[in-house]
Amino acid sequence: MNGLKTSRVLVVDDKPEEAVPILKALGQLGVGTVFCTGQPDELPQEKFAGIRLLLLDMDLGTGAIEAKQIVGQTINVLKEILSAEANPLMIVVWTNKEDLVSDFQKVLRAELPNLRPGIVATMSKADFVDNLNAIAKQVNGILRANTPLDLICLWEQCVHDAATGTTGMLSGLIANDDGMPAVWSTQMLGMLAALVRASAGRALGTARSVLWALCESLTLVHFDRLGMVQEQRGHELQRHARPLKSAIQAGVTEEQQAVLNRMLLVEDVAKSDTRVRPGNVYVRPGTAKQGQFFADAVGISSKLLVGDFFTPLADKEYVALRERYANAEEGERQPAIPGDQESP
Repeated sequence: MNGLKTSRVLVVDDKPEEAVPILKALGQLGVGTVFCTGQPDELPQEKFAGIRLLLLDMDLGTGAIEAKQIVGQTINVLKEILSAEANPLMIVVWTNKEDLVSDFQKVLRAELPNLRPGIVATMSKADFVDNLNAIAKQVNGILRANTPLDLICLWEQCVHDAATGTTGMLSGLIANDDGMPAVWSTQMLGMLAALVRASAGRALGTARSVLWALCESLTLVHFDRLGMVQEQRGHELQRHARPLKSAIQAGVTEEQQAVLNRMLLVEDVAKSDTRVRPGNVYVRPGTAKQGQFFADAVGISSKLLVGDFFTPLADKEYVALRERYANAEEGERQPAIPGDQESP
């Protein structure tokens, strides 16, 4: 069921009967939610990733009495159920004890520093039952006060909506199948095969290359759909345009820039691929120290760093680079053209 793991809200409560009203309220708001009791024999098979909102009962029925014990037990449960990818994360705690929340925040920062940005709000369970919009009001208040977090959540939702719209559109192209699942399956398989041909033509090789071609075509359709979704949700994104524009001048650290460059421009290839290829991206940092850091971050030899953020598309540039590194040692890694190799 890996294709159905899209929920980004997690409710943790050792008493399911108390969690049901919250789950119902979230369902009425159209928010997909997963539930966990936090009990040792009821932990998830895999840790939850991609969670953006955690609704947490502070006392999970462990028998602890002192605040230190309650917080410690709760933190241990979070370690068992949340992956490092549950980040960024907002936490809404069900308790009225401010000292308990303060202790929880301190231990959370120390024991689970990956759960950033460390936002913890409090709320009463009764508020969820008595007022359907109480959850939305609380969460929207957190998001509106945190521009980057709101932008990330909105973008993720746009991506999900675009993917859903893409697959729905493809399914809608299938002729009336009289309710016969086999007919739908046959026609949809043919449509997906057509997308493979659109990307790879007749030059189909391994099973990997077929699937790569399908993903490439779906990504292109999805990208167009994403633009439409962003236009539709523009009013939500627009409120953060001014602070985002102001932050552009602030910049990032050299270390962060190196990692961003890799994410944006460079894709790993097999160690055996030592050829300099047209379309590759090469970088020449300003100092030797910067160059070595970038090389380490990207995973390439520092002697392969040439040029100032350019892509050698012209034949003359390609030939020059190819001749320059014709004697590169076997096994050295080079930056690659995205999509130039099979998926791992």
